[in-house]
Amino acid sequence: MEDSENAKGAVLRELLLRGKIGGAHAPLGSITNNMPDKFLHNKKGRKAIAIAIKELANACWVIILQKRTGKGSDLHISINPRKIKEINDYLIFQK
Repeated sequence: MEDSENAKGAVLRELLLRGKIGGAHAPLGSITNNMPDKFLHNKKGRKAIAIAIKELANACWVIILQKRTGKGSDLHISINPRKIKEINDYLIFQK
């Protein structure tokens, strides 16, 4: 459970650092590939990231959309601008 909470914070911080809020979005793969090494170098960490993204989407903190690209279509992710206050409170509490 602790890994999932850390993963949620890592995903949210990455999106905030990139400024991916509302209409600005990033490919889901590029976000997951830029997670800290403790999540990327083992199967348990990658699973924690996947669970965290699913939980964030279920809580409506992030928006995941299928976007058309030049090579087909990819999943893109951004922060829900209506939940930014809750997200900031969560990140402050997590530290």
